[in-house]
Amino acid sequence: MQVDDPRRDRCRGVLLGLASGDRNGGPMRMSIRLVESLLANTSYQQSDVIERYYNWFRGPPHDEEKCFDTGGVFDSVFQLYSRGIPIDEAAERVQKRGGSVGVNAAHRGSVLSCASFISKQDLFRITREETYITHANDRSYQVHLAVNLLCRHLIEGQTWEEALLSVEREITDDTVITALKDSKTTKEADLSVGGYAPEVLKAALYFLHRSSDFSAALNESIRFAGPDNYCPVLVGSIGGARYGGAQVLENKSYHLGDNEWISVQLKERLVHLANELATTSNNNRNAQKYGTEEKNPRNQIDPTESELCLCWPVIAAFSFTCKGWGYVMVDGVSDVDWNEKASERLVLDQERKDLISAVVEHSETIFSDVVSGRRKD
Repeated sequence: MQVDDPRRDRCRGVLLGLASGDRNGGPMRMSIRLVESLLANTSYQQSDVIERYYNWFRGPPHDEEKCFDTGGVFDSVFQLYSRGIPIDEAAERVQKRGGSVGVNAAHRGSVLSCASFISKQDLFRITREETYITHANDRSYQVHLAVNLLCRHLIEGQTWEEALLSVEREITDDTVITALKDSKTTKEADLSVGGYAPEVLKAALYFLHRSSDFSAALNESIRFAGPDNYCPVLVGSIGGARYGGAQVLENKSYHLGDNEWISVQLKERLVHLANELATTSNNNRNAQKYGTEEKNPRNQIDPTESELCLCWPVIAAFSFTCKGWGYVMVDGVSDVDWNEKASERLVLDQERKDLISAVVEHSETIFSDVVSGRRKD
C-alpha cells in the first residue's frame, strides 16, 4: 500500500502496532495516557504523566476506566504513592523488596520515540525518567531505551540492519547488548515467554528478524506467546515503526478491530492519537527544516486534509495599528507585501541610506569574522 509520507506512517505505526500486539489491554491504555500527556504539553512532563497514570489507577471518577493488566510492580508503586509517598521513593522501595526487571515501561513507553519534539539526546534522559516511575532499575531502563532508539531510527528512515547496529552501539548494558545480538541467531526453542525484559526484547526481535511484513511477525509472536502478553506488544510497536501504520491496519489475522479489548470507540481514539502524534512529529520536522535548511516556508510539506481538520482556525498575531497582540483567522492571513522602495522615502543623505541598506543586506555575515562562533542574534 502506498502512503503519502512514509516517515509519518512509521510514526503512526508505533502506537497502532502496540495496540495490535497487546492482547490483554493494559500496556495500550497506559500508552494512550502517555500520548495524551505528550500532546497536551508538547513535551514530556513527568508530573503530568504520573498524575494520568495515578488517575487510571484510581479509576472513576478520576478516569473513565479502572486500571487492569498492569503487573504487580505498577500496582505496588501506586499503592504507596496513594499513601503520600513520593513516586521515586515508592519505586525504590518496591524494587528493593523484590521488584522485577520487567518490561512494562518498554511496553507503554515506546511512543516516546514518535515525539520528534524530544531530541535524541533528551530521549535517553526522558526514557529513564519514564521507566523509573515504576521500575527503578537500570536494566529495565536499558531495554526501554533500546526499544525507543530502535523505533526512532526506523522512523527516521534507517534500514532494519542499520537501526539494530546503531542501537547496539548506543546501549551500555552487556545483557541487553547480548539479547540484541543473540536475537539474530537463536532458535525459537531457546526463547522465553516470561516477562524478564532482556528476554522479551530478544524474543520480539527474533520474530521481526524472520518476517517480511507486519502480519507475519505479529502472528508468529502471538502463536509463540500463547496467553502471555510480553513479546507481542514489543513486536507490535517495533514492527509498526519498521513497516508503518498502513500495514498495521491491513493486518488480517490480528486487526485492531478483532482485538477483544478494543471497542470501536477505542479504535477511533487510537487512530486519532496516532495521527495527531505523527502530525506533531511532521510539523516539528518542517520547523527544523525551515530553521536550518529552507528560508521559504512554502517549501514545507503541505498537510493532508485529515490533518487540516485538526488545526486551530486562528493564530496569534501582532497588530502594528493597535500596538498589541491578538488572534486572527488563518484564512485572513497572507504573505507580507514588502515595499522594496521604502528606503527612498527616508529623509537622509544618500550616502547614509546606502550604508543602512548595506548593513541590512549583509546582517547575517557582516560580523562573522570579528569573533569566531559569536551569536548573531
